[in-house]
Amino acid sequence: MNAFLKDNIAIMAAIVLPLVLAAVFAASTLVTTVSVEDPKNDFLVATDYYPGSAKFEFIVNNDKITTVYHPDDKDANGYNTTRNMPKLWRVHVPDMKVEQISLSEPANKREGDVDVAALKDLKVQNIQPGPDGYTYQSYYRYDNNFMSEIFSVNHGGRDSVALEKDGRFVRVKVPQQNDWGYNGQFIGWIVE
Repeated sequence: MNAFLKDNIAIMAAIVLPLVLAAVFAASTLVTTVSVEDPKNDFLVATDYYPGSAKFEFIVNNDKITTVYHPDDKDANGYNTTRNMPKLWRVHVPDMKVEQISLSEPANKREGDVDVAALKDLKVQNIQPGPDGYTYQSYYRYDNNFMSEIFSVNHGGRDSVALEKDGRFVRVKVPQQNDWGYNGQFIGWIVE
C-alpha cells in the first residue's frame, strides 16, 4: 500500500486536496453562520429605481422617509418623456421575506410629496452598516459554477440581495425576477 501511495502521490493529492478545501470552506461558512447574530432591522429596497428619471423619489432625512412624485415631462420638442415606475419593498427580518408597498400616482398628477400609508409612521435611517451592524449587499452575476452555487450569495444569474456582517451573508427571498425588477437600491433601515 505504501508503494502504491508513493508511486501515485500526485493523483492522491489531486483527489484529496480539493475535498479538504471544500470541507474547510463548508466549516468556515458554518462557523460564521453560528457565531454572528441574526439581523434585527427590517429595511426598504426600491427596484426599477433610477433616481432622476423615476416617478417616485424616496428621500430619507432626520429618521423620516419622504416620497416625492414626479410627473412625466415634455422635452424641448414638446414630446412626452415617460418616467419609470419604481417598486418599493419592505424586507421583513428575520425570515427575509419581502412585501411590496403599493405606490399610486396622485389624482392631480402634480409634482410634490405624496402620502404612502405603509411608510407614514416609520422611523427610517439610511446608514451603512445598519444599527445591528449588517450591510446591505446587492449582486448580479451571469456566471455560475459548482463552488459559487454552494458558497455564493448569488444563484441563477439574477439579482440577489443579502445582508452581510463579519463574513456572514443572510439572503433575502426575492420574488420572481418579473415581479422584483432590476437595479435594487437600498432606501433605509426601519428602526421603529
